[in-house]
Amino acid sequence: MEAIHESLKDVQHQIHHVKPTDLQILPEVYQYFGEDKENGCLFFKTSEHLSSSLFSYTDQNKFEHLQSALQTAFENEQAYLANPTDFLTAYHFIDTHPAFWTVIGDVPSWHWNTWGHCQNVYHGAYNDEDDGKLVIYLETGSHLNKVEDSGKLYQEHYHDYRLDVWADTFEQAFIKLAAMVYKFFDHQGVERPDVPHIKPAWVLELDE
Repeated sequence: MEAIHESLKDVQHQIHHVKPTDLQILPEVYQYFGEDKENGCLFFKTSEHLSSSLFSYTDQNKFEHLQSALQTAFENEQAYLANPTDFLTAYHFIDTHPAFWTVIGDVPSWHWNTWGHCQNVYHGAYNDEDDGKLVIYLETGSHLNKVEDSGKLYQEHYHDYRLDVWADTFEQAFIKLAAMVYKFFDHQGVERPDVPHIKPAWVLELDE
């Protein structure tokens, strides 16, 4: 068992200091060290005062995660539609919307980041030149999903001017942003076809 313990330390070193490592846990090791049998988690001591854990995560686990995340996004959309002027439901609707999901990592250790987009929303504040009132503005965009886009597909977001919003408070700004997200993207993150919108002046100048 001591040899097995030392080999686990070696694996941990590879994971943290070399590169992402896929491994298969042998049944006898799993039986001895495993604490969470359902998720395939191994917990072991790496020194007198420190402990580490390893866990298995298969393609099936990734698929189940996406199923669960899509269900969460759908439920958040339903909650938002039932109360579209509530800040918290608008926030959760944006935060988990599939239009903003991104792929993290490279094959074979990739996974989808399916929540937390509100932290990536660019925000700013300024005083209106005319009346001096505080203005909050938000900018964001969906993940890149077209080959002609310059960037990494599904790994980066772009600035979508259609989602630009301005409001008196952060709460109102996120409520407005949620309305724009719903207007242009369906519950699976697919852009709704032929949604009319007005191009701002700076976009018209770029199109010329």
